[in-house]
Amino acid sequence: RHAVEAGADWINDVSGGGFDPEMLRTAAELMAPIVLMHSRGTPETMNDMVRYDSLLEDVIRHLLERRRAAQEAGVPSWNIILDPGIGFAKKLEENLAILGRCPELVEALRPSPVLIGASRKR
Repeated sequence: RHAVEAGADWINDVSGGGFDPEMLRTAAELMAPIVLMHSRGTPETMNDMVRYDSLLEDVIRHLLERRRAAQEAGVPSWNIILDPGIGFAKKLEENLAILGRCPELVEALRPSPVLIGASRKR
């Protein structure tokens, strides 16, 4: 809340609205665009949670669930940006697989824009 009130243009939530129960309602109340990222666990446990039944489908399912939660909290669809979470609860091979299948990811998550935060993670 304080960051947006101080002038931040958007919220980037690495937990997809999961760590702070007020995050989605706050984004809705402030009409702030919000990035909802895919991850698992906490920063301390996510590297132990890298097993997926079906990587891309699991990421898509999670992001669609988070988008639905944001919309139910009152965030308009045009203020929701989805991030597959490169480097968060994923090994190198999984990150590369997501990047290689970006067109499928973008199509499955329409109409939300997809943000790829491909910075140096480690």
